[in-house]
Amino acid sequence: PLGFYAVADGSRCIDIRPGYCFTSLVGGRCTDQRQQLLPKMQCCCDSGRCWSSGTTTAPEMCPIRGTDEYRKMCTVGSLIPGIGPLPGPDVGPVRPIRPEIGRAPR
Repeated sequence: PLGFYAVADGSRCIDIRPGYCFTSLVGGRCTDQRQQLLPKMQCCCDSGRCWSSGTTTAPEMCPIRGTDEYRKMCTVGSLIPGIGPLPGPDVGPVRPIRPEIGRAPR
């Protein structure tokens, strides 16, 4: 479907829709929205705490770092052609995975 990338073996789809990334969670609410639209994977695996697919959609919390859910989401970057593994929390910024949201120069 539009906004999703199917891996070569067809075993899973990766959500690449651009959305709203929030870098803080205060009192159970997502705050500090970043200006740039980012895919959920990039938001949550870099510095995001919450992500939303649109302005009328409530943000959802990103997986907690170090959990199986976080590792599952943040290691799929190598499954997308032209993208290496996404960095963990102690590594530099994540490159965008689609040209329409500003692909980083190589």
